[in-house]
Amino acid sequence: MTKNKLKGIFAAIESNEFAVTIGVASRFSTLVRGLKQEQSVQALLDVMQPKEIKAVTKRLLTLCGKRIDGRYSNPWDFAITTYLWILWVKDVEMAKCLAKTVAATDNLWWGKYLADYLLNLPIITVRLSQQTRPVSLDYKGITLSQSVSFRGSRVGHYHKDRKKQYKLAA
Repeated sequence: MTKNKLKGIFAAIESNEFAVTIGVASRFSTLVRGLKQEQSVQALLDVMQPKEIKAVTKRLLTLCGKRIDGRYSNPWDFAITTYLWILWVKDVEMAKCLAKTVAATDNLWWGKYLADYLLNLPIITVRLSQQTRPVSLDYKGITLSQSVSFRGSRVGHYHKDRKKQYKLAA
């Protein structure tokens, strides 16, 4: 992707129009649904290669480092959240590393919510076998789906902060 096209996508994601459109979400699942429908987000997701991942990472770090007026919400909250979400979709490990920076950024709402989620991702424990079945986990309004190999019908995870065992149907 050319630098100019990438800059255009960044400008669209960082625009006030984008923030207003995405900002109507009252739940994180609604926000994610809105992100999936945005043309600029889809355009970026469609072309994400290592070069673009590096550019999104650099842009995210730049926005997190900008000075803001502490009396108001961070004007780049939706852009930061969008970039972190895109990285989570395309490169989970990179997103987890950047989540610490986002969590430390002042006056974010959705960005901190996603960063907190990424920093506390639940671990799904499975017994491996020859079978592969889809597993879906809903955690804080975010649904994770993945094909997992396991034996039997017991799949569970223990979240030590919640002191609760979650069972997933096989």
